[in-house]
Amino acid sequence: MKFQKGDTVKVVANKERLKEIGIWDQTFHGLRGKVILITNNISAPYYVRFANDDYYFGEQDLELVEHKSEITPEIRTFNTGATRDTLDGKLDYMKALCPLVLQRYVQYLDKHRLQPDGSMRDFDNWKKGIPLDTYHSSKGRHFFAAWLLEEGYKISDNHGPVDEEDALCGELFNTMGQLHEILKAKLKKEFVVPEGWKIALADHNTICGWYVTLISSDRHLHKNLTIQSGTWHNKGDYKFGEAPGYWPTEEAAKGALKQYLEKEKI
Repeated sequence: MKFQKGDTVKVVANKERLKEIGIWDQTFHGLRGKVILITNNISAPYYVRFANDDYYFGEQDLELVEHKSEITPEIRTFNTGATRDTLDGKLDYMKALCPLVLQRYVQYLDKHRLQPDGSMRDFDNWKKGIPLDTYHSSKGRHFFAAWLLEEGYKISDNHGPVDEEDALCGELFNTMGQLHEILKAKLKKEFVVPEGWKIALADHNTICGWYVTLISSDRHLHKNLTIQSGTWHNKGDYKFGEAPGYWPTEEAAKGALKQYLEKEKI
C-alpha cells in the first residue's frame, strides 16, 4: 500500500473524481487529512479524517504530506524525565494570537459598552445574536474608515473622531460576530443520530460501506428509505457503498437516516 495508517495526506482528486466517490464539496481539493483506516476496497481503500468529515479515497486521489506510522509514535522527553506526545497536529493558540492585539480589542469593546440610556451592556452581549446583514453593513463602514485613515484623511462617526486602531477593532468585531453566527448555525444544523439507531462501518470479510440499523429490531435502512431485513443479498456484486443497504461514507448514511426520519414525520 502506498500510504499507511497515521499518514498525513493531501487530496489531489479533481472535481469529477470527487463527485465519482461521492464528494460534492469542491473545497476538499487540496485539503489535508490523516489516514485512519485502510480497507480491502480496491477502488477507495483509504479512509481519511479531516477536521469535520471522513471520506474514502483511492490511491490516485491522495498525495503524501508526511509519513507518520502509528505503530511507533514519537514522544517528547523532558530533562526531568517527564514525557508527552509530540506537538504534531496540535493547534498553538499562544503562537497564533497576539496578546497586544487581543488587549486592544477588548479595550475597544469596553469603550463601546455604554448605551444611550446610560446602562452598560455585558462584554458578551453580542453573542445573543445579531443579523448577518447588520454585521456586513457595519464591517463595511469600519473598513471604509480604516481605508480613509490610511490615506491620511480625518474621520468621525456618531461617537466622535475615529482613529485607525478603533477602525481596525471595529472591523475585527464585525468579522468575529459574522463568523460566530455562521459557525453557530452550522453546529445547529449538524444531524445527531437519535437513540435507538446505529450507523457503523460494516465489519465483514468484504467491507461494503456504512449501514444504518434500528437496534431494537436489528433491521436496516434500505436506500429506498424503508426499513427492511435482508437487504444486502449478493452484496459482493456491488461496488463499495452501492449495495441497497450500504453508503460510501458515514455522512451519506446520516443523510439517509435524516431523510427517512423526516419522511416518517409527514
